[in-house]
Amino acid sequence: MRIAILGTGPVGIALGNAFIAAGHDVVYGSRSPEKDGRPAPVTTTAIAADSADLILTALPGAAAISTLEAVGDDVLAGKIVLDVSNAVTPEGALAYPNDSVGRLMQERFPDAKVVKSLSTMYHGVMTDPTALGATTVYVSGNDDDAKNVVKSLLSDLGWPEASQFDLGGIETAVGPEHYIPLFFMTLQAVGAPVFNINVVR
Repeated sequence: MRIAILGTGPVGIALGNAFIAAGHDVVYGSRSPEKDGRPAPVTTTAIAADSADLILTALPGAAAISTLEAVGDDVLAGKIVLDVSNAVTPEGALAYPNDSVGRLMQERFPDAKVVKSLSTMYHGVMTDPTALGATTVYVSGNDDDAKNVVKSLLSDLGWPEASQFDLGGIETAVGPEHYIPLFFMTLQAVGAPVFNINVVR
């Protein structure tokens, strides 16, 4: 699968390396494509997105929708958009206290297939989930086929099927996104980001 990762920060780089190792074709979309040091080709966000089967937004949540607007509705139509972002203010509060980036993204781009996942954890846990033992990764989205594609990619990252928790439609993305203040509080308490949620039932 050809995956366009929009964003070349630590999250985008970690996921790109992991997907390349799993045999996927990765291209980065960046505002500064001339910079070096990325593990895969880098081009503009619009060109990267247009060439891909799946678009991954590894961006701050507040920037994710505006970046996709620059890509264009026509490019996004019919494509899976895997959103791993969180939207917080500079003070660390929720930017959308009554909503979520995932739901707003689906509303803004109704012809795209938005799936929310991987937003409750540090990028080192995203790409090495078994290091912590059994933990949980949430999946939200309206399109079942798109969610199944994302679940397959999660398996490629090392997430067992039993650890993948499908919350339902994209409206449920509000739950994982609203966990982020607790994530930061936990990080402050434990002093390191290598932790995650586990649903035990």
